Amino acid sequence: KKGKNKKPLIIAIAVILVAAIAVAAVFAVKNKNKEPETTTPQTTQEQTVQTPVVSKVNPLTGDSDFNEKAVGKRPIACVVENSVSARPQWGINDSKNPPDIIVEGEVEGGETRMLWMYADYTAVPSQIGPMRSARPPYIKFSELFDAIFLHWGQSQTKRGTNYIGANTIFRQDKVDHINQMTYGGKVALFGRDSSRGVSTEHTGVLYGAKIADAIKGEKFRTDANESKYTKFNFAKEETTVSDT
Repeated sequence: KKGKNKKPLIIAIAVILVAAIAVAAVFAVKNKNKEPETTTPQTTQEQTVQTPVVSKVNPLTGDSDFNEKAVGKRPIACVVENSVSARPQWGINDSKNPPDIIVEGEVEGGETRMLWMYADYTAVPSQIGPMRSARPPYIKFSELFDAIFLHWGQSQTKRGTNYIGANTIFRQDKVDHINQMTYGGKVALFGRDSSRGVSTEHTGVLYGAKIADAIKGEKFRTDANESKYTKFNFAKEETTVSDT
C-alpha cells in the first residue's frame, strides 16, 4: 500500500514543478521584452525678471543721449528777446545744450520774441537771454508740454477792451511760472549783463545753474503730467531733409 501511494504523490509533485517552471518562463519572456523604464529628470525653468528699460530719448527732440534723471520731468519755457539789439542771444548757440525747441512769435510794434524750451532744466546753459515779458500765445504753447514758465514781466489785461493779458492767462489756467518782476525767492535766478552796451531791456538774463533750486523753492510739481504732455512721434531712422 505504501508503494501505491508514493506514485500519485510523485506525479503530483512533478506536475506542480512543470507548472511552476512554465509560469516562470512566461514571466521571464515578458520581462525580457519589456522596455526598461527611464526616469526623465525634471528641470526647473528659472524665470528671469526683466527690468523695465527706461527710455533716454529727449521728448522734445528725439535725441537718444538724454539725461535719465530728467525722464518724466516737466520742461521749462523761457521768453527771450529777438530784436536786432538782442542778437546773438546768450545760450542760443551753446555747444552742449542749446534750446530743444525755439518758437518765434510777433508782439507789439512788429518785433518778435522767442519761446525757448528745455526738456532738462538741470542742463540749461549758465546764462540765457535777454529775458523778456510773457504774452498769451507763448503761455498757451508751453501748456501743450506741461512746462514751468520763466519770464521777465508780463502783459496786462486791458479793461474796456477785448485784450486778455498774460496775467489773466496765468491765473485762469493755473500755470506754474516765475516772473522776475515779482520773484521773491532766495535764489539769485535773474540778473543783468551790460557787457554789450545795449539798452537796459536787452540786458536781463536767466542763470541756468539756479533754475532747479528756484523751482524747488517755489514747490512746483516736477513730475510731468502725461495727460498734458504732447508726444512727438519721431522717425526711427534719420532722413535727409531737402532744402526745397
